[in-house]
Amino acid sequence: MENARKIIFDLLLEYFVKKNNLSDLIDKYLKIKRPKSQDKSLIYNISKGVVRRYITLDFLISVVSGLKIEKIDISSLIALRIALFQIIFLTRIPDYSSVSESVSIIKEIKGQKSANFVNAVLRKATRIKNLSEFLEDNIGKIEDRNKQESVRHSFPEWLIRYWSKSYNPDTLRKIIEYLNNNPEFYFRVNSLKISEKTLYDKISILSGKVYEKFFGGTAFKIKDNFEQFINSEFISKGLSFVQNLTSQAAIKYFLGPVPGEKILDIGSAPGGKSISSAVMMKNEGEIIAVESNEKRLTMLKDNLEKMGIIIVKSIKADAEKNNFIQIEEANNEDEKEENSRKQKKYSDYFHEYFDKIFMDLPCSSFGTISKNPDAKYNKNIDKLVNYKENSVKILNNAAPYLRKGGKIIFYTCTLSKIENEEAIDEFIRRNEGIYAIDNSEIVRKLIKENIKDFPGLCNLKESENIIEILPYHLNSEGASICSLVKIK
Repeated sequence: MENARKIIFDLLLEYFVKKNNLSDLIDKYLKIKRPKSQDKSLIYNISKGVVRRYITLDFLISVVSGLKIEKIDISSLIALRIALFQIIFLTRIPDYSSVSESVSIIKEIKGQKSANFVNAVLRKATRIKNLSEFLEDNIGKIEDRNKQESVRHSFPEWLIRYWSKSYNPDTLRKIIEYLNNNPEFYFRVNSLKISEKTLYDKISILSGKVYEKFFGGTAFKIKDNFEQFINSEFISKGLSFVQNLTSQAAIKYFLGPVPGEKILDIGSAPGGKSISSAVMMKNEGEIIAVESNEKRLTMLKDNLEKMGIIIVKSIKADAEKNNFIQIEEANNEDEKEENSRKQKKYSDYFHEYFDKIFMDLPCSSFGTISKNPDAKYNKNIDKLVNYKENSVKILNNAAPYLRKGGKIIFYTCTLSKIENEEAIDEFIRRNEGIYAIDNSEIVRKLIKENIKDFPGLCNLKESENIIEILPYHLNSEGASICSLVKIK
């Protein structure tokens, strides 16, 4: 078992060099390196924290060292980032420990010269009487407001400028400050396997009343002994499952599934929304869950089985293609020829078949930055436009499957006018007179039933085409949602 900080160093070196998905990298290193159980949270918090704050950290490193970041080799830079993140943001760790660990690691990797440089920069930083105040004073000297906010909160400058067009300064500050916090984890009761009362009674027996209930008891948060709960039968036996409150609200209030309905779930893996829908439907009705990624499809099937879901049929399909609901894949040439003839008939069978369609669309994922800090990097306006175009394509491809009077729930886990408002506006223009936006009553009910727990919901605007649930509205992920009713 390797030293936890050496694991963090190797993990972050791979991230900053190769720009691989951070959560996937953390999972890989935890599996390969097998750290002690008490070190896992340290690896998680420092790895995500450094990525979350690296623009701020690099600014500080440049000021203290007197060097441009480009002049510092990547290994030394990562060692400095790790140490300074702990010194500024994890105050429970002694400064000398953070310094000595980073110096020791860089000495092993790069030799004495690099170790002397890292040691000198860190010693200089720790001799500053109040390092956080020193950092803020230097940030305050930046003349451009957007650049200043970028460095202060470690968000790309272009994203700050983009959001500044949509939000006033106070709202924007609240959004980015919340997204820089560690995420809250919420759970959904699987009432197909256990009643809410029995579940909460069992949790109380396990470790005392350490939960907080939401949405009338169907959702909850563990306030203490989180690791114990995650590793308990409540998760392993499918009695409950992780699902952020914003996703739960999208299903409970916007989709509103009821027993006997036929629902199409697009972009369904890992399965939380299909499972929530099936639970609300009491395992009565039909859900076709569409996923294009083979690995995620396997994950979806495993989760459905664990939760005891019997009404969901999961299929591999690409909703960016016409007639994307396909028959089973053929095993030989004769079957392929037969399937080709049957495909049109098969697709026609599902024409105006579904009562409701839920679309969890590919997006920039800015609403998940608290959980996935790397989501705020490596994006640009062109990518947002591409996401929008793909969403419009999926909307148009799925529309023929919806019956008259049915509804489409458009959902993205991002906050972006291009990806959301512009996508909905374009879809409605292309289908003039066929769809109507129907958000008002849903939003009123969401506010009325939850305003006590989440006072920030009073700021939701029911008249908007897109309902933006900002991260602090439900103390969960940010998302954008729209309910579209097919009127003819």
